[in-house]
Amino acid sequence: MMEYTYAYCWLSGIIEFGRQVPDGALAIARAPKGSRKLRTAVSTWATHDHETNTLLVPGMPAALNPYHAIQAFRRFADLVDADLPREEGQPS
Repeated sequence: MMEYTYAYCWLSGIIEFGRQVPDGALAIARAPKGSRKLRTAVSTWATHDHETNTLLVPGMPAALNPYHAIQAFRRFADLVDADLPREEGQPS
């Protein structure tokens, strides 16, 4: 069974990586464990807070309401997804 690393974020826009998506977090994308492609794709499109060394989903921290936060999340997830290679058997 293949193991994956997941990129996920919180409604605050803070992005984290892990072996599973915690309850309450939004899944951005996944890649095979050990692959650097996920971190590269996320880092390319994310906003970087250099003071706290944190990656953020652009638009989520400043969103006026949850609807706008989710719209920002969807745009970001689509950009990351487009940068990741398709896994075998996964639709394009």
